Amino acid sequence: MIAYTALLLFFIGIFSSIKVGVKVDKALSFLTFTSLFLVFAGFCDGMNSLSNHTWSFVWDTNPGSSLKFDIISNHYNYWLIFPCFVLTMLSALNSLFFRYEERRSSYFSILIFNLVTLIVLITSNNFVQLLSALFVIDILSVFMIKNVDAYRRYVLLNMLADIVLFVVLAIINCRVDSLDIRQIVLYRNIGMHQDFVALTGLTAVFAKFGFFLFQIGVMDLKKIRFHRMLNILFLSSPLAAIILLLKFNALWRTSSYFTAYLDFVCILTLVWGFLGSLGSDNFKSKVIYWQMSFEALFVELLRFHGFVWFSGFTFLYLEMFVICLGLYLLYYLNRRRVSMLQIKSIPLINKKEIAYTLLIIVAAIAALSNTLTILYNNMNRYYIWAFAVLFILSLSAVINQLLLRRDFKIISKVNEMPVKYMMFGELTLLCAFLLQDWRYAEPSVWIGSVVFVLLCAYNPMAETEFVYGIDTLQNNDILGRIYHILIKSLRLCGRFFWLLIDRLFMEKFVLALFISAIEQSLRFFRRLHNSKLGGGFVAIVLLIALLGYSYYQAGVE
Repeated sequence: MIAYTALLLFFIGIFSSIKVGVKVDKALSFLTFTSLFLVFAGFCDGMNSLSNHTWSFVWDTNPGSSLKFDIISNHYNYWLIFPCFVLTMLSALNSLFFRYEERRSSYFSILIFNLVTLIVLITSNNFVQLLSALFVIDILSVFMIKNVDAYRRYVLLNMLADIVLFVVLAIINCRVDSLDIRQIVLYRNIGMHQDFVALTGLTAVFAKFGFFLFQIGVMDLKKIRFHRMLNILFLSSPLAAIILLLKFNALWRTSSYFTAYLDFVCILTLVWGFLGSLGSDNFKSKVIYWQMSFEALFVELLRFHGFVWFSGFTFLYLEMFVICLGLYLLYYLNRRRVSMLQIKSIPLINKKEIAYTLLIIVAAIAALSNTLTILYNNMNRYYIWAFAVLFILSLSAVINQLLLRRDFKIISKVNEMPVKYMMFGELTLLCAFLLQDWRYAEPSVWIGSVVFVLLCAYNPMAETEFVYGIDTLQNNDILGRIYHILIKSLRLCGRFFWLLIDRLFMEKFVLALFISAIEQSLRFFRRLHNSKLGGGFVAIVLLIALLGYSYYQAGVE
């Protein structure tokens, strides 16, 4: 059962979060990873059983209905959780041997709690459970990033997206009078402002993806460590956005503009990712741009398959992660330099290791191409071809710049050898797993792999390398400036209305008029009280008021 798996993971996460010394931390992290592997083995055994179970408890009751916390075990949820589990284990394995992660066990606990939250998000059946899991994922991403400069805009965009989703779901709840996600289908018949609600919610999901016009927060991730950046890109908000697309499929389709809006944003994101990967001098930025383009293709493939997850999407997601791990190995072999100009000026470790790394990347691309051919049809062929051409062109250009036009020198780095060999073995096993059906692959897969190798040898995009030396282009955050201008404009508007309404109208006019009226009233009654006829006049007024009230009451009766 998925609930039993989530409970075991929760206790493992608590155990891993214990603060210990540096020496004990290595043993604790190894024990945590072993426990995680055993739980994964049990999870795979339950995945093969194809049994359906529901574990739930009531966490709030009211006269109308009760709010339940549900974890549903079925084959669909198993396949959706499977890539999350595998990526979490791979991330933990890399961190286990990565000597630049100071507190491995603490970081393991963040990864495990993130996995548990993803399980809760995937199996949720009501708005409250879904939004709660969404908020927790955003909070855990802050601990995962661990860099104020990197998560400031990232957290702000995700917080705004969560607020928008909260408002959208509140509007739907008011119309359908239910917190059940499955009741959204009723909103098509009784809902109001369907286009606005659907497109607003979809925009919030795009912000969590980091798509075009919302990538300002995701691009800040280049400031953190490479393995943490990959974990955020594959296991945090972007993955939660994919789950939201699947969960609220019925909501998005209530708008007649849904298809056009989705295609427009995904095409712009795909093109922007290609241009950014070519123009950026920062190697981490290139990886973010490639992931951005992949997510745009992934969303389009989900749309053409009715937003129904199956094993093909699981392998597609894992294959892209393996490609990014190969790029991580290139980054590691280049002494963790991020500037393309700096990387080209230092020697690499060994020619054999570079050739093997390139072989791993080619094998991962072949596996990715094989899965794309399985998902290929007449409706999504243009998107697949566009991604394949743009991705291969940009990736081959970078590999050509990094590897094939360099002088290789053997450099002994004893401390980093275990990490290097661990990653070689890990990526080899992953590629072997993803290419287990290579005998049945289409000829286009191998043709595409050969074309990729040829493009790496002869870079047709060599003329674009001059942009690396343009400081104005590399240092200018164009979208950041646009956001800064917008925020500054909003601040100026707020200050203007504060001066106009609060200071001039409220304080200078309304409040001053009210104070003046009180002062005049007090002055009048003070003079009336001090005069000789004042007491008699007040008594006469009160007597008349009393007689009038008595007369009025008698008339009413």
